[in-house]
Amino acid sequence: MLGFDGEIACDVPNENLEKWDANLSSVQIPEPITLNIRQLLLRGTTLRNTEYVYGIPIYIGNETKIMMNSKPCPTKVSNVMKLMNTMLFQVFMFQLLIILLFASMSMIWQANNAEGHIYLGIESNPGFDMFVVKMLTFWVAYSHMIPISLYVMLEVVKLGQAYLIRKDVTIYEKDSGFT
Repeated sequence: MLGFDGEIACDVPNENLEKWDANLSSVQIPEPITLNIRQLLLRGTTLRNTEYVYGIPIYIGNETKIMMNSKPCPTKVSNVMKLMNTMLFQVFMFQLLIILLFASMSMIWQANNAEGHIYLGIESNPGFDMFVVKMLTFWVAYSHMIPISLYVMLEVVKLGQAYLIRKDVTIYEKDSGFT
């Protein structure tokens, strides 16, 4: 084993796979040695046609260049689902607008007409808590605007299409036995 006492000063961990600069200095070496990307073995690389290698781990764990380069997998969503989600968001915003409008109109009506309708048992100057109750009431009343059954039917249609594709003999491959 070679006894070596030294220090490596290098770049901070980053995701650039094409550039790396460092300086190796030691008591045994009079001048610092400049290191670059050619002297860096990235995680997962295989070294061949070499009898031995002296290695020093520089970046470890989540600070390796490969780990910093890894990106999360994008979610796969069909165009139909994207369109449905956009439409559902628009319907939800429209529903929220209607709920706020009707709750506000109800509060105004209640403030103006409560004294003339004593038999209803409503307050003449309702507070914010009554506004929240009215909003929730209108939300329940207009909750049918969001078509949850549309999502269910889309999944049923996908299952039906998958079954039809699986049973289609025109796309059957004899050699592999796969459809």
